[in-house]
Amino acid sequence: MKAIGAFFRNGFGFKLDVDPNLIANVSGFNHTDNIISIDGKGLETGHSSGATVIVFDDVFDNILAPSSGLFINTERNSPIVTGEMIEVIITFTTSLMGHAPFNPFILINGDRGREVHLADRPATDLANASFF
Repeated sequence: MKAIGAFFRNGFGFKLDVDPNLIANVSGFNHTDNIISIDGKGLETGHSSGATVIVFDDVFDNILAPSSGLFINTERNSPIVTGEMIEVIITFTTSLMGHAPFNPFILINGDRGREVHLADRPATDLANASFF
């Protein structure tokens, strides 16, 4: 984590457009708010295709705010804070050729159904369609 410029307790994840059976294990994620359901391999459950990994569910659990407020490394005259590095390790059951297409997204303020993706990238199966 480098900076936080919002009050929301956002999370971060990504979807791999690969068969989940090609993944043996995912480790290194940080789930603290009990909004993510994962299977025995570390993948988020509830998706009909691809493999979704939620790296963290609350950014504030990965970087401590200075005593002067919630914004971190975004305001002048505030102390610089060093956040944690999260290293997610994905072990595949077989070698993959080429690059897996990633679909990164953030989870908004502890609401698993509120996702923000890059332009032209689809939401996951757990996105709440009423936000569209």
